[in-house]
Amino acid sequence: MIYYKIICFLAIQAVTLVTFPLFLQYQILGVIGVMILGLTMYLNNSPIQLHFMDIAEREYPQSIVIASAFNSIFSNIGIALESAAAGWSFETFGLVSVGPTGAIFAIVALMVSISLSKSLNAI
Repeated sequence: MIYYKIICFLAIQAVTLVTFPLFLQYQILGVIGVMILGLTMYLNNSPIQLHFMDIAEREYPQSIVIASAFNSIFSNIGIALESAAAGWSFETFGLVSVGPTGAIFAIVALMVSISLSKSLNAI
């Protein structure tokens, strides 16, 4: 069930990011867009971490400590990559390009999540 929720949140996030340039044209839509992004980001964070740790505990019980360390490391790497991509996008194309740039990352995360869920027979 958690796989389905994660995939739904990533899909909502990707759609919101793709349409973000339209949201920026109107102040109230921009606020709503930012609220949707914040909501999906914060509601998705803990379940993904718990899901990762559950898989590690179930499939590789001897590796809980390293899985916990990898969780933090790769979260920070993801934040750094997205920040760099968004900064480059902003400098090159302006503010309206930041949403679609983030959508690329959300779509990749969505595809990886679907692939992993299918490989774990969870969908």
